[in-house]
Amino acid sequence: MIRIPALKLHLLGEISDRCNVMKRPFESIFRRFNSDKRGTTAIIYALCVLPLLLLIGFSLDGARMTTAKTHMQSSMDAAVLAGAREYLSNASASEADRKAAARNAVISFFNEDVSTANNQLGSPNITVTVSEMGEVVATAESNLPLLFGGLFGRESVDLNVNGAAQSGDSRRVEVILALDNTSSMFEQGRFTKMREASKGFVDTMFEQTPAEGLMSIGVVPWASVVNINSETPNGWAPGAGSGGTPPVYGTAKTPNSPFENRRKYLYEPEAETAYTSSAMAADFAPVDWRGCIRSAPNERRVSAGGIVTSRLTDDSVAGMRWHASLLEPELQSWWVPPADWTPSTNPGPTTPPKPKPPTPGPQGFLNPGYLSDIQTAGLTVPADRRLRCTPTSWQGGYEGSRNIYLNETQQCAEKFQDEFNGIAKACVSDPTEFAYFNAGKKACEWQKDIFPWDSYKAVSGPNMNCPTAMLGLSGDKGQIMDKLNHMYPVQGGTQADIGLMWGLRALSPRSQWTSFFDHTGAKAPKAFNDPGVRKIMILLTDGKNEAPYHYEGYYGCNEDSNRGEAGECWKAKGVKDLGRSSLDGLTLDSCEAIREDYGIELYTIAVDITDGDAISLLGTCANDPNRTFNITAAELDKTFDTIAARELRLTK
Repeated sequence: MIRIPALKLHLLGEISDRCNVMKRPFESIFRRFNSDKRGTTAIIYALCVLPLLLLIGFSLDGARMTTAKTHMQSSMDAAVLAGAREYLSNASASEADRKAAARNAVISFFNEDVSTANNQLGSPNITVTVSEMGEVVATAESNLPLLFGGLFGRESVDLNVNGAAQSGDSRRVEVILALDNTSSMFEQGRFTKMREASKGFVDTMFEQTPAEGLMSIGVVPWASVVNINSETPNGWAPGAGSGGTPPVYGTAKTPNSPFENRRKYLYEPEAETAYTSSAMAADFAPVDWRGCIRSAPNERRVSAGGIVTSRLTDDSVAGMRWHASLLEPELQSWWVPPADWTPSTNPGPTTPPKPKPPTPGPQGFLNPGYLSDIQTAGLTVPADRRLRCTPTSWQGGYEGSRNIYLNETQQCAEKFQDEFNGIAKACVSDPTEFAYFNAGKKACEWQKDIFPWDSYKAVSGPNMNCPTAMLGLSGDKGQIMDKLNHMYPVQGGTQADIGLMWGLRALSPRSQWTSFFDHTGAKAPKAFNDPGVRKIMILLTDGKNEAPYHYEGYYGCNEDSNRGEAGECWKAKGVKDLGRSSLDGLTLDSCEAIREDYGIELYTIAVDITDGDAISLLGTCANDPNRTFNITAAELDKTFDTIAARELRLTK
């Protein structure tokens, strides 16, 4: 029998000592407990067991909670990434469907992964939100049964985790390559280098686009005019493009030509009337209209002082008609003197003296010629003139300064004072008339040395300043590569604003332009203010702005001399001045509108330009040193790589 009062002080000390024994190994504790014969031991250990059990239970359940939450968080991290990938991979679907697919992916992945990792968790409650920019945010709640929950008055504990993933830059990217196709690009291999660098850029863009339908590229080749005979852009097809490197003059294939449906956009060359098939056939004989246009009436407005008076917009053009671009022939002829004419005793040379060298023209070769012996052939030769049977490329004393092709087979005269005694066959000497030469037709006798078209040579024809046709925004890599491979250099001045203006139209969602470029449905350009779209334009040129001097361009030409029946130089309706300051003003106006009014990311690439004003103009055009490149032709590949890899920051 225990006497409690006598043990009171002793027990207080013993309890303290015995509880400290918990720090020792359990085997030692229980050994002492078993051997202890004093009555106080049972009470001491009874008081220690409960906190010991609580500690063990809390430790075990705490470890289980930590493990379960770790599994949940790991599953959540993987689930939101799966959702972001699903959002990207459904880029061609509607926004609602993309978000639904992303949410379903998160829920499905999380449930499956959690059940595999820890099957003791209850069914989770998951909430998923997806932003317009492709950010996936999710939270999940579940409960874990507790092994020792009864000791704490709780059967389970609630666990929650959250996660977020950005699907990279999930915006659709629309890119226009506005490329200088003037013949000065022959120099130092610039044209070939531009073509190959552009193709490398296209490769990179397709490789780095993370999902179907997120990217499209259009091509706007430009010189002094632009070609609207464009084919229908294709949908998404990221397969390999055309292989090989074509020569500088391109593949020389007859392009896919929607010839007839383009006529609805045309006025006659010099009248605001619809262009009939018969009139076009007669004007462009012996070839077809290739697709180039002159300005629509009042399409742009420039004052007599060279000030641009109306800002560029993507508004539709009144009537959606442009003048067909036609370069009429200028040919040498003999003068037939009247019957009572008597030559002087010292008539002098029968041909005009060769004039002194001219001032170089826009691309170094478009120069005025000596016009006294030049006459457009036409269908009717005046009574006192006889068409020369064998004109010369040195017509008027200048190599290649005149457009001396023959639009119809006609009678001709062999020499001065002869009556008609020969036949001159209809011909052109434009090496870019691929269909004409593929059909076995011959170049004019006086201009046969035009092949290969790998440097400037004297050529002629009604389309001689007409580059290859534009291509609207296409998702078909092969189609884009084919367009770049088809490009070729042409005569004419440098007018960068034409490439910029038509690049803007190719990016426009306005119905008149989507119809013009044959876009339908999801392939059409998105709205300019759409937060899910990036619109980008790259302008590349190797020269300063100069209007054509002799051959008309988009807004006319500047030559003062009469050009025979080809007429005097004209200027487009609404354009009073075509000096360089006017063209620079048009370029800057286009640049500012593209950047400021439409939010397009504009890059400019100056290639081998030594003119300080031209370099400054392109810098002002982009208005951002990180988007302005002044380079040599050898740096084109690197520059396009920089734009694609660093500036665009596309990620898989």
